[in-house]
Amino acid sequence: MQIIFGNRWRHLLGERDFWEHIGGIDISSAPSSFGQANTRAFDTLLRKLQKYVPQGASVVDLYAGAGVIGLSLAFSRKCRSVKCVEVNKESRQSFEKTVERLPTNVESNISWHHADASIEPTSWLLGSDVVVVDPPRKGLDLSLVKELRHVSAMELRTSKRPEKVKDEKRPWILRAR
Repeated sequence: MQIIFGNRWRHLLGERDFWEHIGGIDISSAPSSFGQANTRAFDTLLRKLQKYVPQGASVVDLYAGAGVIGLSLAFSRKCRSVKCVEVNKESRQSFEKTVERLPTNVESNISWHHADASIEPTSWLLGSDVVVVDPPRKGLDLSLVKELRHVSAMELRTSKRPEKVKDEKRPWILRAR
């Protein structure tokens, strides 16, 4: 784990929490939270991603941080469940504050898990219709890459695909070839 700013914070003045509206929901950010520098571009990306997630899907968000991607999908796609997996325990507080502000019509089973997604990755992937991976700067651990390829290959073998579907180049989706 890298520590950039230290691990203690002191509130001096102003609002205790920093809030932004991204992906259709209000997001809380603590001083220790990683935030997107270009929120307009991130919001645009989230809204495009939302179009590819089926209504009522079961979603797992790996390297979730405070759960911005997963929670925006819970809201916009009325997901059956959203599991956010994050190794940084400091992110949980922002996640919980964001969940408190979700609209009352969000009925997803939403959970946040303090865990390393690369350790026993199969346990996080099972039962999910959609896997969101927002990797850390160091990149993905080989164990997770192997499992994503394995699951993707199994899914390609077991699902019937329409003949005339054009493959789109979407950088946020990993496909096994």
